[in-house]
Amino acid sequence: MSEPVKRDKALRWPIGILLGTAGIIALCIGTIIFALQHPVQMDNDYNSKYRDIDKNINDIIEANIEFKKKYKLTYMKHPLKLKGTLIAYKLTTVDGKAVKDVKIEAILTRPNEVNNNITLTFTHKGKGLYEADLVDLPLKGRWNLFATVKIGEEKGFLRLRLDSRYPDDILPFGTVIPMT
Repeated sequence: MSEPVKRDKALRWPIGILLGTAGIIALCIGTIIFALQHPVQMDNDYNSKYRDIDKNINDIIEANIEFKKKYKLTYMKHPLKLKGTLIAYKLTTVDGKAVKDVKIEAILTRPNEVNNNITLTFTHKGKGLYEADLVDLPLKGRWNLFATVKIGEEKGFLRLRLDSRYPDDILPFGTVIPMT
């Protein structure tokens, strides 16, 4: 009678090790399948590739500081809605004079994905006001607005967080959102 009991005890460790190894292999395969179905998305922050941003972040920050010393870039607050959103900026010098001959590159993008990027084209409406065509959002929720303003060789950046569920909430990046 004692022989089968010893054999059962002797098989517990090898069976446990085999089941543990099989479980780890199954989790690895599941991770690979999930990663292939949800690939890493490239961010459009500062309208550049992340490697260029990483390499030149100090220059980008310094250029933006210099830009803000000379110019005032203001997002004209219009509610973010699913149909017919107006995206507009007002650009003036620090002393309030309108600025002409400006190139504005802007992207309206969802956080963590690039499938729904909307590239905005701006036209000058006078008195420093620049407007994009009306935008229809494909999805409800959070959006990021990244704008790069070029005046000659000078560059300025404006990065905002928008949400179509809360159309009047417009937050600059770096703002802490209170948990409710």
